[in-house]
Amino acid sequence: KREEAAPGNKFQEQLTMSIEYSIGQRVRDDNGSRGTIRYIGPVLTSKQEDAIWIGIEWDDETRGKHDGAVIDEKSGASHRYFQCAHANSGSFVK
Repeated sequence: KREEAAPGNKFQEQLTMSIEYSIGQRVRDDNGSRGTIRYIGPVLTSKQEDAIWIGIEWDDETRGKHDGAVIDEKSGASHRYFQCAHANSGSFVK
């Protein structure tokens, strides 16, 4: 049985998430789409600096929004978190 994090304890919530998921793990969303976890951690473009995101490479190459890289709106620079085989098969989920 897994322990739940105390509400508001961000460190414990992040630790719990990192234990529950791992790079290379296969996942499925609520719509049945399947993919592989390629990244776990913060994302430069997130509005919540301390949020932990899961980067997924979807089996359906049209399911995602990017290829594992995001563009920093401030600098215009690209930041790669993981690499997908197809241009639109990656996305981040919480």
